[in-house]
Amino acid sequence: MKYRSIVHGDMVHDIAFDFYGRRLATCSSDQQIKVCDIDEESGNPTESSIIQNAHQAAIWRLSWAHPEFGQLIASCSHDTSVHIWEEQESVTMRDKETRWQKKAQLSDSKCSVRDVKFAPRHLGLKLASASADGFVRIYEATDVFTLNYWPLQDSFQVEKVTGSDRDSDLGLRCLSWNDSPFEPAKLVIGGYSRRAAIWTCETNGTWRMECSLGEHNAAVSDVAWAPNMGRSYHLIATADTSSTFRIHTIKREGGVLSLDSTQELSVQEDGMGRQGSVWRVAWNATGTVLSTSSDDAVDLWRRNFEGDWERVQSMSTQANT
Repeated sequence: MKYRSIVHGDMVHDIAFDFYGRRLATCSSDQQIKVCDIDEESGNPTESSIIQNAHQAAIWRLSWAHPEFGQLIASCSHDTSVHIWEEQESVTMRDKETRWQKKAQLSDSKCSVRDVKFAPRHLGLKLASASADGFVRIYEATDVFTLNYWPLQDSFQVEKVTGSDRDSDLGLRCLSWNDSPFEPAKLVIGGYSRRAAIWTCETNGTWRMECSLGEHNAAVSDVAWAPNMGRSYHLIATADTSSTFRIHTIKREGGVLSLDSTQELSVQEDGMGRQGSVWRVAWNATGTVLSTSSDDAVDLWRRNFEGDWERVQSMSTQANT
């Protein structure tokens, strides 16, 4: 079966699926966002919308809000801003280049904004951004019907940064929410310091570091908090810009999360001589399968009967020659 490709004019930095996995959005250094519908039978994407000149510089990451709040996408860019986009469902909005309207522009950061994520549904219509200045900023929509006002609810510094503004080689790179409704709001955050850590929101609204996930081999390129699905422990995946990634088991001791164990794996373990960095990690809906995206392949990993994580499938991303 031949699959259709989504073409941008420059490097693609992120692909984000909606809540149901029926739509995807892509962003690129060409400053465009493309939205596609997925055909249920063939799995092929069909381009339905283009947001031209969505930012004034490269767009790093995208995030879909829960569909309860409508069709919303957040984007972040090297131009130091976060934009909120809403799809217009009016029958007059048939042009695929005008269907998405910018509802808000969040410009509190003075440096490149490297990641943005909408919060889980039970926390309301909130989003968190991670910037090259070392700060995480959290915004909340004051009116879910107009979506024009997103005041800065909180900000906290995760990494201390020295250097010029907009320096993308400093500060934070990635974050991921804990989606459990039975715990306070929590984020796992990673950056150029080679460290990843869990931060939690206290009852008084302040954020503090709760658990460190240790120092990595290189800058942390992505983090992903697995859906809990009734487990007595948490799973968090972290990747760095080497060929390795880690899967951390987090348990609760005395009311506080603590690191129980870590398994480090490499995408080169199969002896095929593959090279390149691990750029993205993502869990399936039940938190039982982890996907990793590297320079030349997408791999799927699952825990075996002995409790170790092993590769169960590999798909090359290199064109056949």
